Amino acid sequence: MAAIDQALTAHRNGDIASAEALYRRILQADARNFDALHMLGIICAQRGNFSEAERHLRAAVAIDQAVPPCLHSYGKVLSTIGRHDAAIEAFNKALALAPNYVPLYSDRGNAQLAAGRLEAALDSYDKAIALEPRFPPAHYNRGTVLERQQRHAEALASYERALALHPHYAEAETNRGGVLEKLGRYQDALKSCDRALALAPNLAQAHCTRAIVLDRFNRSAEALQSCTRALALDPNSAQVHCFHGSLLVKAGRYAEALQSCDRALTLDPGLAQAHGERGVVLAKFARHQEALEACDRALALAPDYAQAHSNRGYVLERLRRYPEALEACDRALALQPDLAQAQCNRGVVFTKLNRFADALECFDQAASLDPNLSQLHCNRGAALRHMNRLDEAMTNFEKALALEPESGDAHFSLGELKLLTGDFAGGLPEYEWRWRSGPSVAAPRKFLQPFWRGTDPIEGKTILLHAEQGLGDTIQFCRYVPLVAERGARVVLEVPGPLVELMRDLPGVTQLAASGGPLPAFDLQCPLASLPLVFATRLETIPADVPYLAASAAHLDKWRSKLEPGADLKIGLCWAGNPNLPNDHMRSIDLQALTALFAMPGMRFFSLQKDLREGDAALLRAHPQVTHLGDELASFPDTAAVVSLLDVIVSVDTAVAHLAGALGATTWILLPHVAEWRWLLGRSDSPWYPTARLFRQPAPNDWAGVAAAVGEALRDVGRGRSGRVEVGRVSA
Repeated sequence: MAAIDQALTAHRNGDIASAEALYRRILQADARNFDALHMLGIICAQRGNFSEAERHLRAAVAIDQAVPPCLHSYGKVLSTIGRHDAAIEAFNKALALAPNYVPLYSDRGNAQLAAGRLEAALDSYDKAIALEPRFPPAHYNRGTVLERQQRHAEALASYERALALHPHYAEAETNRGGVLEKLGRYQDALKSCDRALALAPNLAQAHCTRAIVLDRFNRSAEALQSCTRALALDPNSAQVHCFHGSLLVKAGRYAEALQSCDRALTLDPGLAQAHGERGVVLAKFARHQEALEACDRALALAPDYAQAHSNRGYVLERLRRYPEALEACDRALALQPDLAQAQCNRGVVFTKLNRFADALECFDQAASLDPNLSQLHCNRGAALRHMNRLDEAMTNFEKALALEPESGDAHFSLGELKLLTGDFAGGLPEYEWRWRSGPSVAAPRKFLQPFWRGTDPIEGKTILLHAEQGLGDTIQFCRYVPLVAERGARVVLEVPGPLVELMRDLPGVTQLAASGGPLPAFDLQCPLASLPLVFATRLETIPADVPYLAASAAHLDKWRSKLEPGADLKIGLCWAGNPNLPNDHMRSIDLQALTALFAMPGMRFFSLQKDLREGDAALLRAHPQVTHLGDELASFPDTAAVVSLLDVIVSVDTAVAHLAGALGATTWILLPHVAEWRWLLGRSDSPWYPTARLFRQPAPNDWAGVAAAVGEALRDVGRGRSGRVEVGRVSA
């Protein structure tokens, strides 16, 4: 028997190793043996050695271009290595010789599909089906093209025809599930994915599609499990890594989400979706400029990618570039009018602009597009909360949780609303979800030592109590330190650097540490803002024994002579907080709204504002009866001394307000119509700070009304100090 016949026989009998050895031996003797080149090329392709396969098949075709099976094999290898145009040319030559060979049409369609030539691919599959209507791969691939063309109903029909011909076709069952998801038939889609996995448990795409469907059901934890399984089976899929990142965002696992997006981009730097999703993750870390750059890269790759425009709107909103954010959302909706997320992001921008009616309209449109989008109900609740429609807000937060039980944003928002209404029993446990509500709210610390929840005895142990949020929150919650110490613990208190000197003499502190610095050994740890829950705080049990902070004698001596002793009422002013906080636009006041106060006789005003905003300096120069001290306040102990020496502190909801309250000073706090939860509802007093008086906007955005009320109160104080003081009316 000739050597080539021996090789072909071994090949037909499945003895691939022997066949390969024989083919190679033949080619050593005759490098132009067509059959050996052709068959060795096929074996190399089967082994995944496509570069060698292409070399052998190219040599075979050069010898004889009139053998359709060889041209067919060559075309398939060319398509596999991404040379789709050359593959199509090979298939066309084969079809010219064998116009009725069905697999050729199907494989040509695959190459055309990979090259993005959808109509040509559809024509190839249709020709295959015309020749052999019972050829399942052609129906399956036809469905893939139709799906790419957004012709989902037709795609579904093609997948179902493939399954009717081949009931165990797991890939077709998987794609059927994907199309059903796009058609909104989520239950049917999930069943289809489960059938696919029953047929092929290790089919990565089926696990991924199942994750997509579960995500639509807001079953985020299960979706994440399925997506993780898909990655275990196919770790080199950039698309799956990208989707995995989006699910990790929903789980509040932002660091891992960023890793998934970065992995996706390592695998496919040109994947616009991964750049867009990375932008969302970076925004969660308040890395807004990087987030915007990521969205812009996504749009450079895919200018008509509606989701990237929507994501860009989200990032611009976080940057407080509201007109641009609205423009980005509008662009997204122009490209994809049914994109609920873009309407939702648009509503958030209107909320930040205090245009609550416009915000509700956006959220309602989003709900008409996708009523199962948990975040829109959460955002709608936030807008309703600002409008003081609290029952409706509560309903929206509960709806968000019904759709997505693990939503950190919804739990946290619900907790704040319950606390606002005085329901501490219901609100404090929900407030703990702040850890899952984004690093911009509260970044969780990773300690090896256990989290103390108040149930374990701590006598004789060292506990770290650490600040987690702003300076004002730290001042508010440090009141619990003595209560912890009373349980017999040695307390290490970690606070931001600017507060260290102020809190040096806080009762109950064994050792003080600055945030970011070295820590001593400790046994347990607890964030300060969790202590109200630890102590089961209720309105009537808030520890409010003020003062619990005090100005030092040295600082009081430093400032006493600088505050112009005299009969005038001395009033400290703070009108703006940290502009980087999400709700600063709600709490800070334009200084212009307070200038009517400055003309009141018998009053002397002192600016405690550290950072002046645009226009503030000019206004202060125009009102010499206001002494600006902000530039001279080198530390919180300085501010504490000044606050202690003034008659009244008038402040918006900032660290200065908390400091004044903790010092037991007469403190007037200016609040929006619906304020932060700690100030409760409808009260002019504060159970947290007994010496505080609250002035609330009579209606949303009405700071003029607040200024008028403060003027009237100052007038009353002036009358009480001296009947000889004539205080003029304050113009609103």
